[in-house]
Amino acid sequence: MKLNSPLQVYKYLPQINCAECGEATCMAFASHLIDRSKKLEDCPPLLKDEFKKKYVELQTLLAPEIREITIGTGEQAKKIGGDDVLYRHQLTFFDPTAFAYDVWDTMPENELIDRINRIQNFRKFYVGKFLKLDMIAVRCVSGDALKFAGTVKKVSETTKLPLILCSFDPSVLKAALDVVKDKNPLIYAATEKNWGEVAELALNYKVPVVLFSTDLDKLKSLALTFREMGIKDLVLDPGTYPQGKQLKGTFERFVKLRRAGIKEGQKDIAYPIMAVPLNAWLVYKDTATASYWETVLASVFTVRYGDIMILHSLEPYAVLPEVHLRDTIYTDPRTPVKVAPGVNQVGSPAKDSWLSD
Repeated sequence: MKLNSPLQVYKYLPQINCAECGEATCMAFASHLIDRSKKLEDCPPLLKDEFKKKYVELQTLLAPEIREITIGTGEQAKKIGGDDVLYRHQLTFFDPTAFAYDVWDTMPENELIDRINRIQNFRKFYVGKFLKLDMIAVRCVSGDALKFAGTVKKVSETTKLPLILCSFDPSVLKAALDVVKDKNPLIYAATEKNWGEVAELALNYKVPVVLFSTDLDKLKSLALTFREMGIKDLVLDPGTYPQGKQLKGTFERFVKLRRAGIKEGQKDIAYPIMAVPLNAWLVYKDTATASYWETVLASVFTVRYGDIMILHSLEPYAVLPEVHLRDTIYTDPRTPVKVAPGVNQVGSPAKDSWLSD
């Protein structure tokens, strides 16, 4: 049973109001556990042997409905998943959709480095903070494992952003993992055909993995198989189609997956979901049209349960709507958007500036 009120959580706490957590009462601390502004480890008494059983119980009872996984390492690591609700007004959405922009292994080195820098240096100041991009997806276009590994190495040397390694060929993924095994990349993707070899990679290198199938029953079967093998950090890709009835089918699969994970409590498929708006470029050839439809797809699946996305266009008219919408959807609806009040200097005002026209 998922705990969703401070009173329910309070029953498992020491109830001694010691204030070691920084809150005046255990009830106040319980409310912060519900909104995730504090962690169980912030309560020192709860870590003592006499409360160990309650600590373990709380870990399970407070765990998010959708598994939260981490990609990358250090300060740039990105958490995805971790939601408890279908609609943000019910509580809030916690881990903002991760935007990964692609590079590929047939790019000239100077173009590769320039594109990486454009991705990692993107900044848009908005309501007191900077909106940024999160990851780099390295795609194997050449089919050459050594070439791909070389590109991954160059990307890893150029940025600290988390990586997604993209290939359906396990030997290609292995070559890249040998280069960045300590970076905790996300590998893409295991399918009905290659799942055994990809599962072995995920186990050996201890990295999260994407499972791909447009058939939800087969996707669930893959997730069950990986889970039984001890691989818990999974991302589900139910396919992203950019137009027509196939787009409608994509939307329905996303909704079914998230409803099953939260509303129906099907833990077998309660994992983060990946969208690939980049697929718009397979249909539309000119830059403006492809960028437009990629942004439309990113917007739709930011609103409807896309936890991580692979995108291509770095044009401002594509990126800015994506990051602004994400910021809006993942703003806590219980907390008004605001900046610190005060008088701020703009330009170079002098004592008589107010007299100027």
